[in-house]
Amino acid sequence: YEISGNGFFAKGAGIGSYPFPAADINAFFAEGSFYRTCDFDYSADGMEVAIDSFGFSVRNRDLDSLPGATVEAWVKKVIVDSLKYPDVTMSAAMDENDGLGWEQLGYAEYEFTSPDEENVMVWVTQFTDLLTGDDVDVIIEPSSEYLAMVETSLNTNSVGLAIGFSPNMHYGNGGGIILQDGDVYGGWSGSSADPQIVMKLKFIVNSTQPKLADNVITVMPNPVQDELNLKLDFNKPTNVSFALGTMTGSLLKTGKWQNAQNQTETLDVSNLPNGQYLVRIQTAEGIATKMFVVAR
Repeated sequence: YEISGNGFFAKGAGIGSYPFPAADINAFFAEGSFYRTCDFDYSADGMEVAIDSFGFSVRNRDLDSLPGATVEAWVKKVIVDSLKYPDVTMSAAMDENDGLGWEQLGYAEYEFTSPDEENVMVWVTQFTDLLTGDDVDVIIEPSSEYLAMVETSLNTNSVGLAIGFSPNMHYGNGGGIILQDGDVYGGWSGSSADPQIVMKLKFIVNSTQPKLADNVITVMPNPVQDELNLKLDFNKPTNVSFALGTMTGSLLKTGKWQNAQNQTETLDVSNLPNGQYLVRIQTAEGIATKMFVVAR
């Protein structure tokens, strides 16, 4: 729904509670949050944005020891309108692995190794294709809807875990989602909280998209202290998207300019620590990426 000040694609600002399933779990239990993206750029193919890391928090309710508990993380694209927020209702029912309504984009397992991981955010940084087993970048497209889900019934060591909820960002029945033994529910009935499952995003550093001429963008000064100037030079008015990120592509700031041609745009980088960063621009014709250094 929005990028927070911490760079999270998140529904809330922090963990407030750890509600446990109201009914006994016989086979399968998962909780998740919906994420809807806007039309976030003007380019023909879209800025290549993927998941950088996927975070969640758990509390140990029934286990003797947290280490050894393993949970699954899923990212799925919603491809059936009736399963989009807020249309998922308490009467909806489907198999948890139904590929007709949700397209599975990425899968990961996380094993807890320390008691200190309880009640703190833990992060999944690599997803795989469940069918091939290959590592994949989970691409997030504009004007789409996704489910970020955590499953706590992978094995008997994980069924006693409760997923952290945020008490301050409730979007109504359906803002969060629960899968239990084959049924899908649009959030806890009457709840004032939603699952606190958050994502950090990145752009694909080694993109295969066509490259723009090197001189279409000049960064100055470089090194920079507080304000980075981007000198744009196009032959005709051009719609441009930009992304500011770390050297691995982790997104720090995004934006767009309409009908850019020969002009200079300024980005505030005063909040960035000293180090190396990337700025990428993208048009319908391709991309250009430049490195700059913050030094004070």
